[in-house]
Amino acid sequence: MSFYEFIQIYSDDDTPLGNLASFVNQEANFPKDEKSYDIILKYFCECRIENCKIEYVKRALSIYVEHFNS
Repeated sequence: MSFYEFIQIYSDDDTPLGNLASFVNQEANFPKDEKSYDIILKYFCECRIENCKIEYVKRALSIYVEHFNS
């Protein structure tokens, strides 16, 4: 499962992870097939995320790696 597929779980949530899912869904250049923690984190660090802090990105990546990308 890619990170993109994982974050869709939160797409209807009114939470920081839901906000992250909304951002990902609106981002045309998001690497939808990517599974690498480092590459995904680098992507988020290089773009400006409105209403979303990098801590939420790291939390989402942590959940993803722990439960869905072993």
